[in-house]
Amino acid sequence: MALLDRLRSSALSASELARRQASRVVLELQASRVENDIRKQKTRIGEVLYPLIAKNELEITNSEAERAVKRIDVLMKKLSLIEHDIEELIEKRN
Repeated sequence: MALLDRLRSSALSASELARRQASRVVLELQASRVENDIRKQKTRIGEVLYPLIAKNELEITNSEAERAVKRIDVLMKKLSLIEHDIEELIEKRN
């Protein structure tokens, strides 16, 4: 009987461990989704505020934000040049 009791106890322990692991996976997935939603909302804030900052309609005093705005300006100029090069290639092709 002792052997059967130990086997039953082990099976219950394994079952409980599997249940906890499954619960953990579900919770981690939920946390990941919430983190993703947070990132999306932060991006939305940036997309709304950046044009105001670029037009000097919103003043920023945070140095990290100022650096990010300058970096965006540089990247937008770079993108404009790339798009111009693409247009030239299309025109030459036609």
